[in-house]
Amino acid sequence: MSSKNDLVLVVEDNKASSDLMTYLLRAAGHTVMTCTDGADAIAIAGQERPRVIVMDLQLERMSGLEAAAVLAADPKLKAIPRIAVTAYAMVGDRDRVLKAGFQGYIAKPIEPTTFAAQIKAFFLPAAVRSPDGS
Repeated sequence: MSSKNDLVLVVEDNKASSDLMTYLLRAAGHTVMTCTDGADAIAIAGQERPRVIVMDLQLERMSGLEAAAVLAADPKLKAIPRIAVTAYAMVGDRDRVLKAGFQGYIAKPIEPTTFAAQIKAFFLPAAVRSPDGS
């Protein structure tokens, strides 16, 4: 079982994106688990209880938006911060994503020099962080 003190669950169906996020987070000292689907993310979250979930929105079987809603409705999992990492970057997308059950929003392409720090900010209590992880 992974260390829950630093475990980040990356939910991304694009292998290159998943590999990059995993590399950056591990280089910053985090333990990382990955999956490619929202339904799998819910199951892993229930078993492993990660500190943070980083999730794409466009996933094949269950979208990130659907998975975030399920996680937010589960009393045992709703406190886990969920961060959308997505190519949706049109006006209003950020607000829509935050209203759908995510606590954070990072637009793709991610910035490798700041990504791990943005995620690390979500390890802080909600009262002292902003929706972009700063």
